[in-house]
Amino acid sequence: MSSQVTSVALQLRSDMPTLLRDVALELKQRCGCAVHAYIGSEEQLRYFQSAGQREAYDSIHVQDYPLRAVDESLPAEGELVARAREFEAKIGCTYNRLALGNRHFGRGFALLGPGHPRSRYSERTRYAHLLHGYNQLFDFWEAQFAAHKIDLVIGASAELACIARAHQLPYRGLFGSRHRNLHYWGVDEYCGSADVERRYHELSGEGAPGEAMQEPYDLAKKNHARMAAAVSLRSTLKTMMLHTLRVVKWRITGHRKGRGYYYRDEMALMLRRWRDWRWLNGPAMKSLADLGDTPFILFPLQTEPETSIHQGSPEYFYQHAAIAALARDLPAGYVLAVKESPYGIGRRPAGFYAHVAALKNVLWLKVDERGFDVVRQARAVATIVGTAGFEAAAMGKPVISFGRHNVYGFLPHVHLVEDEAGLQDALAEAFSGEFDQAAAELSGRRFLSAVIETSFDLG
Repeated sequence: MSSQVTSVALQLRSDMPTLLRDVALELKQRCGCAVHAYIGSEEQLRYFQSAGQREAYDSIHVQDYPLRAVDESLPAEGELVARAREFEAKIGCTYNRLALGNRHFGRGFALLGPGHPRSRYSERTRYAHLLHGYNQLFDFWEAQFAAHKIDLVIGASAELACIARAHQLPYRGLFGSRHRNLHYWGVDEYCGSADVERRYHELSGEGAPGEAMQEPYDLAKKNHARMAAAVSLRSTLKTMMLHTLRVVKWRITGHRKGRGYYYRDEMALMLRRWRDWRWLNGPAMKSLADLGDTPFILFPLQTEPETSIHQGSPEYFYQHAAIAALARDLPAGYVLAVKESPYGIGRRPAGFYAHVAALKNVLWLKVDERGFDVVRQARAVATIVGTAGFEAAAMGKPVISFGRHNVYGFLPHVHLVEDEAGLQDALAEAFSGEFDQAAAELSGRRFLSAVIETSFDLG
């Protein structure tokens, strides 16, 4: 870390309070800099203070925009629009694009997630609230940058990354490397890392053999086992009961969470998840053993709404359209295998699974098949920003990437879909005898080694 860093803005996360405290303390020790922390609610602030976090930071501030706009009176429409256009010009994107990653203001963009619970924020707000919320958010950050003379920003939101970039401030976000328990510091809201591509080319120049992908990353293994155990009827009823007790407690104590998602929607989602999990493992679904030697391309669905897809791929987040395009352009004799995300179950539109199954060259895989094993058996993988694309790239399999910000997009066996007119040729090339499998595997091994060497283990 450069000794020139004198003042840091650190966006806190309730899922990793100890880690971020240690980051703050390390920055202060190495650079002698001030660290100013930002938290999303008064309740979270009280938690951090009670957990002995206060001493690590020079100041802690609550930053709860844009959602706080729901409870505020709105300025005149002309004033809202004018201020919003000023900020949109400054940050280089529209407020609507930022709203993609917001589960409340951007709920309508979750095209395959209408079953996600509605909330007070999504249902009781108008477009003016969105404009006001983002105006206040960026006013807040600009005031903080100036007051504390911030020269390094550490966060996890697209909004913070955008306003930092507009002020030419370096931004870092902590992201999982999707291998073992490795993580890295990304440089933008898309999990970007120039270090991986740079190290990949260095390894290629050195003729290094690289490391083979052997198993899924640690969190994926834990989540697979955890989700399978959580969707039994007994577990579902237990979860519903415990959540009911939490909601009652939140409402009695006036906790903000008690005024968030509608309780009935949350209960309905839990029941749909139990119902759909059974169907997605039923006799109509295919296992890997059923496929045998059938050549297939895998398309793994992603949860909606979710920042990984809506923030990570604002240019293309249309999963149903991607399935239809792939089915349309697949060569004869190949099938498209679609696999549901465990966390997407219960959120899909009514009739979605049957509608996809109506495509003659498309089949559904059982949801409890381990994703890593499916990738290993597939002839190719198509994805937007999912982990399966990373694993396939590291294995040297052809990858069709509808997302433009994947860390593996520079590899020669990865085709970025910027124009669907070229999709048919890309699929034909991936399945042709001209595809250099040995070269792709070597490229994948070097890519994985580059990821390992530019990451760190959180232990």
